[in-house]
Amino acid sequence: MKSETFVKDYAKLSKSNLDKKAQEVVSKLTDNPHFPVTSPTLAEFTAFQETYSIDLINASSGDKAAIGRKNESKQALCKAMRELATDLESTAKNNRSKMLTAGFDLAVMEDTVPSLATPVQFMLKEGINPGEVISVVKSVPQAITYSHEYTGDNPTKDTVWITKVVSTAKYTHTGLPSGARIWGRVAAIGRKEQIAYSAVVSRMVQ
Repeated sequence: MKSETFVKDYAKLSKSNLDKKAQEVVSKLTDNPHFPVTSPTLAEFTAFQETYSIDLINASSGDKAAIGRKNESKQALCKAMRELATDLESTAKNNRSKMLTAGFDLAVMEDTVPSLATPVQFMLKEGINPGEVISVVKSVPQAITYSHEYTGDNPTKDTVWITKVVSTAKYTHTGLPSGARIWGRVAAIGRKEQIAYSAVVSRMVQ
């Protein structure tokens, strides 16, 4: 029987989703009879979570010092999540029922990787500055990264797309020629080389 394990790396989550996941862990572990003692302690982990939440709000101002503090508290929170997940695994002793109460995601077994859904709600939006277009799509469950792609010509099967692979479902293309039309799409990339493409849409660059 394969051992049940937690997902331990949450660094690729969006800023808000990381905050939500940490809050979920705090909520699930509060008064949880299956995990009465943890390392780090629940109080210590809660402090990491609350610090990140505050720094995340402060960083929205765009202040460089605030953004630096947010990045530092994110690293500290992700480290605490790895340590806590490892500790909870040891306590649960492969008991799936107990592990499901902890707030952490269970890792998907290699032979049961779910299919990757087709990305939907893809849009190309006007950017803040001239020559910018925002590529955004609804987050895809099980996606690890997203390839934001565009071309300046009406696409065919032979089109070579200009791509940018990032961990988020939103990306801003920059340096585009104002007044030109571009065509864009997004590919969601998952485990075991899974890839799924959105529909292609187009818009004029401001």
